[in-house]
Formats: sequence, structure tokens, C-alpha cells
Amino acid sequence: MKKRVKIVLSLAIFLVVAAIGCQPVWADFENDDTVITLDETTQEMLSNIDFSSLDEIISELDSPMFKSSTFLEKVQSVLDGETGDIGSYLELIIRVFFSEFSAIVPLLISIVIVAVLCGLILSIRARVGEESVGKLVGFVCYGMVVVLIGASVFSLVKNVTNAVFSIKEQMDIVFPIMLTLLASVGASSSVSVFQPMFAVMSNVVMQIFTYFLLPLFSLAFVFCILSHVSDIKLTKFNSLFSSVFKWSAGTLFSLCLGSAAIGGAMAGSFDSVSIKATRFALKSYIPVLGGYINDGFSLVAASGVLIKNAIGVTGIILAVSVVLYPLISVIILSLGLKFVASIIESIGGGEIASFLSDVSNVLGMLTAILAGVSFLYIANIGILISTANIF
Repeated sequence: MKKRVKIVLSLAIFLVVAAIGCQPVWADFENDDTVITLDETTQEMLSNIDFSSLDEIISELDSPMFKSSTFLEKVQSVLDGETGDIGSYLELIIRVFFSEFSAIVPLLISIVIVAVLCGLILSIRARVGEESVGKLVGFVCYGMVVVLIGASVFSLVKNVTNAVFSIKEQMDIVFPIMLTLLASVGASSSVSVFQPMFAVMSNVVMQIFTYFLLPLFSLAFVFCILSHVSDIKLTKFNSLFSSVFKWSAGTLFSLCLGSAAIGGAMAGSFDSVSIKATRFALKSYIPVLGGYINDGFSLVAASGVLIKNAIGVTGIILAVSVVLYPLISVIILSLGLKFVASIIESIGGGEIASFLSDVSNVLGMLTAILAGVSFLYIANIGILISTANIF
């Protein structure tokens, strides 16, 4: 009996001492000066991320989407819900369209003038009967058109190449940051799936676009010129190049997007269950402090998810800023050449019109390269944004 009394008294004293000892900790946690908010946690995590490499890309752009802001400031505006409305983006696209259209109009007018003069000279020489002079004039006019279009296409290829390299550079910077944030919220399975996949995509796939598909376009353009300047027809080679391009690009897109979507869905489901189980274990199996640890983990994880998604959205805006100008330039030139070809054909310039139409078709490769690279990048950012959004 005495032993039981001693045990009860000892237990009571222990509980009283424990309650007194825990009381200051409880009071400190409830103090307004020590409570850490979601915004403070988010700002602290943002301050530890280096965006200097992305700021260098922004400094080389002349895009109203960023104006004079840095990448960090744009991420902060996205976190604040200031992403802009659809009307402003449509206005920007229209402004870029008319700007690029006005830059290409002089080229199209020059081609029409050369074709008209060539037609007049050929008609005069035909009446006189000097066929050799007519062929020489036709060759000179065709050469002038080739020079005009060649200079414009060379400029477009340069801009497209710069845009592709810029997208690759963004991949090398944005993907590791987003994967690190995924790891910080506990999505380790998704990181293990995406990390090697994005490494392959950034290196192998982009190398194929840069060093195989772009030279393939250049080769198709050269064969397009040769097929019209000589008696040897090389149109079948252009058909071959087009088929190789379509199959190569289609296979790359299917493999990259399919593997990313399937792998991300499976890993995301596993991470969702794993994170929920971890939070339940923290809250249920750690006495007294388990709820506080779970709340702290949820706070950090929620901040990581917000920053990850904001960086992803800002990365998409930056990618659109990079590809918008060259993409619209290629589209306008392609449509403009088709329009000019239809005009020239109606006034008798059949050979030049056929050349312009073939060049317009070849420019579709350049459009596909730009659209494909940017879409591949944006789609994978979208997959990362939709991953681990469980807080």
C-alpha cells in the first residue's frame, strides 16, 4: 500500500513539474512575435534562390512582358496574383505581329518589283526573238530574288538558333530549381523520375534540334534553290528532308512528353500517399510536439509548392518572350511568300512563283522547330507545376 502511494505521489509530482516546465514553451509559441507566417517563410526561401543567370537572359530581351523587372520581381508578382490579363497578352501579340509585318513588307515589295520587271523584259525580248538574252535576264532576276530571300532566311535562322539555345539555357536553370523545391516538399519519387529525364531532354534532345534538325532545314533550303536554278529537278530531295524532319520531330515529342506524363503521374501518386502518411505519423506518433512539427512541415512544404509553381509560371512567360518574335517573323514571312507567289504567278512569273512557294513550305520546318522546342519546355514545366500540389 505504501509503495502504491509513493508511486502515485511520484507520478503526480512528475506531471506537475512537466506541466510547469512546458508552460513557457507554450507561451512562447503563442506569442505574436515568434509566430512564422506563410509569407515570411516564402520570402525567406525565395531569398536563398539565385536567379542571376535568368536575369542575364532577361537583360538580352527587349520584351514588354518583363520591362525593367528581374526574374525574382516577376516571381513575386506571380505570387501576388499579378500575372496580367488575356487582353494585355493579345495586345502584345498584335503589336509584335504588326511590327514584324512592317519589317518584312519592304522585302515582299522588292520581290514583286523584281518579278514584274523581269516579266516586262522577258516579254520585250520574246518579241524581238533573242532567247539567249531572255534566259540571262531570267537568271539574273531569279538570282536577285534568291539573294533577297536568302538574306532574310539567314537572319531568321540566326534568331531561331539563338531562341533554341536560350530555351536550353532556361531548361538547365529552371528545372534544377523546381526539382530542388520538389525534393524540399517530400516528393522524392518525382525527383528521381524527372531528374534523369530532364537531363536527357536538355542535352540529347536539344542537341538533336540544334545540330540535326536546323541543318536539315538549311539543306532543304539549299536544295530548293538548286532545283530552280538548274535543269536538274531536286524536289524529291525536299520531300525526303520533310519526311525525315517530321518523323524525327514527332518521335522526339512523343517519347519526351509521353515518358514525362506517365512517369510523373505514377511518381506523383506515390509521393502523395507518402507525404500524407508522413504528416499523419508526425501528428499521431510524436506526443505533445507532433502537431507543431506537422504544422511546421506543412508551412515549409506549402511555401515550397507556391514558389515552385510561381517559378514555373514565370519560366513559361520568359519562354514565350524568347520565342514570340522569331516565331511570328517566320510565320509572317511564310504567309507573305505564299501571297506574293500567287500575285507573281498571275502576271506570268511562274518560275519565281514556284520558288517562293517551295521556300514557304520549307519555312514550315523552322516554325516547327521553334514551336516544338518551346512547347516541349512549357509542357514539362506544366507537369512539374501540377506535381505535389497537395498542401
